[in-house]
Amino acid sequence: MTKSELKQAIRAWFVAAAGMTADKVYLDKIQGPKPDRPFAVISITTPTIRIGHDERLTGPAVGGAATVQLTGHRRATASLQVFSDEAEDTLEAVRQSQYLRTANAIAQANDIVIQEVTDTRDLTGILDTGWEKRAAVDVRVGWKYTVVSATEAGGTIERVIGNGQVDDGDRPPLDAELDEEET
Repeated sequence: MTKSELKQAIRAWFVAAAGMTADKVYLDKIQGPKPDRPFAVISITTPTIRIGHDERLTGPAVGGAATVQLTGHRRATASLQVFSDEAEDTLEAVRQSQYLRTANAIAQANDIVIQEVTDTRDLTGILDTGWEKRAAVDVRVGWKYTVVSATEAGGTIERVIGNGQVDDGDRPPLDAELDEEET
């Protein structure tokens, strides 16, 4: 999932959770004059953190190239800011929606999982902007990461049969035969 796709998925969930229309939810910082309130801004603050280890699966060669699939889980943090006289109430509804089926169904339909929505922060008081009411929450989002590639060159597969003795000193010797066959 690209950063742009992630923002679109978060926007779809946020629109359902906040009851705002998508045209009032901006995916980047607003350049120029600000739109009429209410509006919201989504910013990815911590992009793509790998969770655990990725699993690498190699499939059969197709036309000389091996098919490789890399699968894992990723997490990112997004900051959601709402500019409105009801900004705190709107974001509290968003925070509560993480427990509702409808909002979670929309998130899952967009291939993300809402892992956590933090408490609402009143930015009006923090930034001393009494003329512009706004509030923020951070949202931790997870998704399954899968990449399939057919660009890696396939290698020669060899069958090896050993012939000889292996002696590691402390154990009795192991008899083995070695025969190399290219397939």
